[in-house]
Amino acid sequence: MKLRTRLVVGLAVTSALGCADTSSSKNSGTDGSTDGTADGSTDGADGADGATDSTDGATDGNDSVDGGTDGADGGTGTTQTIEALQTSTGSTACDPSKITNIMSDIAVKGAVVTGGRFIAFEPDDGSDAEPLDGYFISDVAGGANKGIQITVPAKLGLALLPGDAVDVYGEYLEFYCSSQLKASRVDPVGTAAVPAPTVITGADLTDLAKAETLEGTLVKIENVKVESLDQFDFIVTGGARVSGGLYRPGYFAAPGDELNSITGIVDFSYGNYKIQPRSKDDLDIGKVAPSTDVAISDIQSGDASAKCTNPTGNAAATQKKIRVTGVVVSPVYEVSANLNGLYISTETPGPNSGLPVIFGKDDGITANVGDSVAVDGDVKEFYCNTQIQATALQVIGAGTAPAPVEVTVADLTGANAESYEGVYVTVSNLVVSDIADIEKFNQIKVEGGLILAGSDFGVTWSVKVGDTITKATGAIEYAFEEYRLLPFGPESVE
Repeated sequence: MKLRTRLVVGLAVTSALGCADTSSSKNSGTDGSTDGTADGSTDGADGADGATDSTDGATDGNDSVDGGTDGADGGTGTTQTIEALQTSTGSTACDPSKITNIMSDIAVKGAVVTGGRFIAFEPDDGSDAEPLDGYFISDVAGGANKGIQITVPAKLGLALLPGDAVDVYGEYLEFYCSSQLKASRVDPVGTAAVPAPTVITGADLTDLAKAETLEGTLVKIENVKVESLDQFDFIVTGGARVSGGLYRPGYFAAPGDELNSITGIVDFSYGNYKIQPRSKDDLDIGKVAPSTDVAISDIQSGDASAKCTNPTGNAAATQKKIRVTGVVVSPVYEVSANLNGLYISTETPGPNSGLPVIFGKDDGITANVGDSVAVDGDVKEFYCNTQIQATALQVIGAGTAPAPVEVTVADLTGANAESYEGVYVTVSNLVVSDIADIEKFNQIKVEGGLILAGSDFGVTWSVKVGDTITKATGAIEYAFEEYRLLPFGPESVE
């Protein structure tokens, strides 16, 4: 039995402060569920009386390291350097089980943005927590101990790019030993050259003392091979980890791939230092290991799909580096702000014959209904909805889409419904039984319990209970513990 899924499909949506890629203990790997910034607490850092941090007049690790004021009086922040923060005891001897405010009301001036915007924290639906954007900044000289991550309230509407020079005001904290500036204000002050990446070896990131000096630093590693995969990271020659969790560069590694170089920013999460490439331009791929040909039917009928019991959007790929062929049966549709998708089918639609293909909007992938295509990528169970996350799609011929398989509502709601996940179908004589979700979810229910969802392909519903829909044609998606029909546009509903 498949468990609960979500409507949103994507690579998405990983949170630097709340998901697997940035927020964890250097020793134990916490769940990262606390964002460390939204609750406004100080974890014992600020003085309880609301005055200056140190009530005894001494420096307690929370005041400015130079012994001056902590900025509370003037509100402009005591100026610090990134190097002073990264080499302070608060960073080098941090407590990996806590989110600890080390210094409040500080300023880092004249830094240069080295890594553009990523989603640092995205609250769950209904949460009052504040969404956060993330960036990486560096001293203009670059190098060890010269870079750090910053988080910025998304409501500020900043859109910083690498090369922007900024003054940052806020507090310095250790988020489970990930050094961060929680910014309350960021002032762009011009532009500056992004420092050249520091060339390292894979072994440098497994030497914890050396790796700590590289946290937040733009680095480059050369002439490496992908040795193995570990959840969302891949490990290259020398043991260095590389992750696409923050910037999602669109590279799906496989053992045997050879890379001339990998550039990115060193990040710390879940007990590991890892390189975060900022875009495809940061990956100079030399030789790609060949893909394995797999049939759509084998993917959809395999245990990973048919018996999925791990309803998460961040589940690791169930098959890596595979190639499937099929015929495009749907228009391209928008999956999320960064992703598009389409459906492919075998030449003869039937049980286990279809699959959604998900790809980045910037990947340059295009295809028309009726095109025969070869798709390379990884198979994932996104909240138990089976899909291929494509790294490449090649059109190998043009033609006409096959006719959909004719099914009944009982086929799509009964014991065999799983075999129709992703399949191109048509259903006739549907009697509308429930319209309560039209306004909120743009979906209706028909007699027998089948849901028709319109948003993906631009269908809107003007029906009332008791109306008959002569025919609806589209694909079957699994979401929220139910199989739903997604009609392929207004012309697919009669």
